[in-house]
Amino acid sequence: MYQATTTAYNTSCSAKPILTICIIVCIPHRPKNKFNHTAWFLCETPPSQKIRGANGDRFDGQQGSYRSIQRGLGNRLKGRECRLQHQQASSSHSLSPLPSMFSSTLFSVLLGVSAVLATPFNATATRRTCGTTISDEKLALAEAHFQAHKVTPSSFAAASAATINVYFHVIQKDTTLAGGNIPDSQIAQQIAVMNKAYANAGITWVLAGTDHTTNANWFNSVGPDGSAQTTMKKSLRKGTAKDLNVYTVGFVSGSGQGLLGYSTFPSDYSGNPTDDGCVILYSSLPGGTAAPYDLGQTLTHEAGHWVGLYHTFQGGCSGSGDQVSDTPAEASSAFGCPTGRDTCSSTGVDPIHNFMDYTDDSCMTEFTAGQVTRLRSQIATYRGIAA
Repeated sequence: MYQATTTAYNTSCSAKPILTICIIVCIPHRPKNKFNHTAWFLCETPPSQKIRGANGDRFDGQQGSYRSIQRGLGNRLKGRECRLQHQQASSSHSLSPLPSMFSSTLFSVLLGVSAVLATPFNATATRRTCGTTISDEKLALAEAHFQAHKVTPSSFAAASAATINVYFHVIQKDTTLAGGNIPDSQIAQQIAVMNKAYANAGITWVLAGTDHTTNANWFNSVGPDGSAQTTMKKSLRKGTAKDLNVYTVGFVSGSGQGLLGYSTFPSDYSGNPTDDGCVILYSSLPGGTAAPYDLGQTLTHEAGHWVGLYHTFQGGCSGSGDQVSDTPAEASSAFGCPTGRDTCSSTGVDPIHNFMDYTDDSCMTEFTAGQVTRLRSQIATYRGIAA
């Protein structure tokens, strides 16, 4: 039986928005059946960020804590003081000592990796996060209203293309690209990506105007239901229910921190017209830096909400889900491009290639026929657009 030993480390770490790197190097030896761990770590604590590392490690900046859940370990990094407490649980297994050369090399390699990784980053690069949500109660009310007032486009309208104007509002903290000042060329590429994605839906997106606003507060802190986004939209929104307004921001802090985007639904318009539109991360446009979400599909996804579509994993494996019959039920959002993923037992493999899932941009390729039917009826009912 090995005796558990506890070593506590305290250091002062400033709360800078960069990746938390905590490296635990375990060098076992067996003098008198005692097993000790030596821990090294480099730490910068980002406020209110959620990231996931290797081996199940998780950091939740909103709670200010880090926990490694590797078997047999209980490592916790607490708050801005970055307190690392490492405790090795008892074990009955025999462990052989590591050669000193191996342990030294391992430590050097890990330290080198930490030096490469400990650079500024956007947490959205690891997980697609969409701020568009709807409660079960609100969804039920919205769907009941839709069924009672539903407009079904005629076959003639369905065979023609609807043109939707797009107003781009570029919010920047300064005049640099890193500060959100995206060039017209990226906006043009974004419109092209949208037109390709919605071609089978009979929708043509046309850039109707672009404006730039330098406002560091909006760039950093705009998020769902916040006062900053309300003020921003009231100041900048153009057009009617038929026109898509897109706002590009940084999602650095506040309720929007870590998001790729969020959107309103068509049925929301009558209750709050100035709130209508999509807000997206500026670096998610084609050629941006939010890889693997840098091919422009973030706006494709958020515009999907704007035309009346839910996430493919809405409702999980039960109920009517996303209200579309030909999108297989999905227990939870998919990330990366997990071919063959099947989280619900009865309806086929998960729709990982659907624009309304959370997979990488390169994995997204389609809307289903059922989604096209729904979105056409949604925009005819609530936006007066015949597609």
